[in-house]
Amino acid sequence: MLIFCLTGFILVLLFVMKALSMKITLERIDHGDTSHLFATQFLADLTALARNINPDSAPVTEETMRRFLIRNGYFACCWNDENKVVGMATSILLYKLTGYSARIEHVSVLPKYGGQGIARKLVTLLIEECRLLKVRRIELTCEPKRVIANNLYESLGFKLRETNSRRLTLVL
Repeated sequence: MLIFCLTGFILVLLFVMKALSMKITLERIDHGDTSHLFATQFLADLTALARNINPDSAPVTEETMRRFLIRNGYFACCWNDENKVVGMATSILLYKLTGYSARIEHVSVLPKYGGQGIARKLVTLLIEECRLLKVRRIELTCEPKRVIANNLYESLGFKLRETNSRRLTLVL
């Protein structure tokens, strides 16, 4: 499911994987009409995927999803035939003095579903949406030990940058 905010509306793209084919449905809904996106199992599935990346991740809640959507977040996910979310990727649009840029984050596929091209399809989808919005550059980070993921990103055109990326973790 890809969700993004644009002029007061949320566009919702539902991606359902059937073997290796993908059916895409586009639905336009008012920003306030998102309750069906916050089913308990959906949020639990997203939490499991987030913890696939970082075991210390906080649970994904209705509140965190709403905040994410309001702040121009894009969300893509993939379901199996039992309506379980088995893969996800997110991107966030940033408007800077130099124009639009984006960050892709939270790319995760459950290990059982790895090797089926799900991550490639999710990331490609986010790249195409960014292209439509005339985003100038897309950034992402990935731990060096995630060799398969790094190979995927390189195959999609992402280049390793010479940077001293830093993070400050605030204690709340």
